[in-house]
Amino acid sequence: MSDELVVAGVNGTEGSNMAVRAAVHAARERRCALRLVTAYGYAETVDPDLSVIRAARHEARAWLTRAVEIVRRLRPELPVTADVVAGEVMPVLERESKSCSLLVVGSRQLHRVGSVVKASVGTRLAATSHCPTMVILGAGVNDATAPVLAGVDGSAATAGVIRFALAEAHRRGRPLRLVSCLGNMPRLPPAADTARSRAELSRSIADLLEHLRPARPAQPSTTVEIELADAVETLAARSHAAALIVVGRQGAGRRPDTDSTSLGSVSSRLLHHARCPVVVVPPS
Repeated sequence: MSDELVVAGVNGTEGSNMAVRAAVHAARERRCALRLVTAYGYAETVDPDLSVIRAARHEARAWLTRAVEIVRRLRPELPVTADVVAGEVMPVLERESKSCSLLVVGSRQLHRVGSVVKASVGTRLAATSHCPTMVILGAGVNDATAPVLAGVDGSAATAGVIRFALAEAHRRGRPLRLVSCLGNMPRLPPAADTARSRAELSRSIADLLEHLRPARPAQPSTTVEIELADAVETLAARSHAAALIVVGRQGAGRRPDTDSTSLGSVSSRLLHHARCPVVVVPPS
């Protein structure tokens, strides 16, 4: 077993169940333990004898029981722990992200007993998590030829995205496609310079790929593709035939005054339009 740890957020919804299944596969691929966590939305300072607190805690435990059953059906040998934590889901999972190598959540996963909350925990965690966050927007294509897609743009985040995507493609035995879209660059070059810009960007990404590629015999088949289109439209269209998409939290268009715990336009929009799991990699 490795010393890595995969954490899945649990809230009893079908999106959460999909996240648990994805987390099981991620833990198996990493040969590591899995931790299931659910937060029941009340601070520990609140009187635990109140009936509403007891009901919330009871429901949270039921969610975890079902989640553990999913794990046992899929991988009975996988080491798994499950904890109910008092507190709001965002700060609870943010703290969890400090001690794990991958955080997995379902889409529209924010839920609280007695209320309906429309905000997406997946989107918010992708902006604040201390580790890569996988948001399950769809099952992804379960086919050996379905690629891992990585959105790269030559920004500072590109190295982290390539490093994660290389490892993920290797674990899954999938081809890797590094996709860069000039349509999202801060300054799109004139038409006469487009060919040169594509060649320079392709060479820059290929050089970085060669530098980051680990020294091991088996390497995923990797291609670099430069497109003129919008990155979100391109990646979302390809997500129907992809196993996974990997992007950075922020890209080349980030303003200098932008907080590092906010999503860039590409990652934010992709979390609304992709149809396969999306991993958002935080800055190194």
